[in-house]
Amino acid sequence: VGAAFNLSDFPFIANEAWNQAWIERPSYVRPIRIDTLAPSITAVVIGVDAVNPTTVASVDSNVTLRLELSEQIQEPTVHIAGRPADTVTCELSVCTASITVLATDGNRSIDEPIDWSIDPISDLAGNQGSSRTSSHDGTTDGSHVTIDTSALVLTVVSLSSDNDVSASRAKTG
Repeated sequence: VGAAFNLSDFPFIANEAWNQAWIERPSYVRPIRIDTLAPSITAVVIGVDAVNPTTVASVDSNVTLRLELSEQIQEPTVHIAGRPADTVTCELSVCTASITVLATDGNRSIDEPIDWSIDPISDLAGNQGSSRTSSHDGTTDGSHVTIDTSALVLTVVSLSSDNDVSASRAKTG
């Protein structure tokens, strides 16, 4: 059941994205602005959040996919390394999605970067844009990340001492 109202009572109407459509009133005329443009992904970059930035992610590393967009969008659905992103945040026309690498994510060769995908995006007015995947589109800067979850194994370990009495003995200090 809808409610009747007189449009001349309102100086403008706006959709969810605050795209305003101005209404002509007898005393003034305002422009009508309606968003019909589909949003687009203008840049995609992937990286590892680490003390020493690298392209290899280990267990407990955060892998982050950063999206730059033509306009503000609704929160997108993003998959990284074959699973949904742990977090997705959007601020204005930039979104970031990230995962924390788990031991179960498995190892990949250096020639096999992790996969990612972005489902079709939509702007705040509901206009639908396209999707993007690592296998089809890649990143815009050529960035990539591989996962290495194997524990470091030392096969040969040797110790030496500068002890003047016996090189096979060491002491503190």
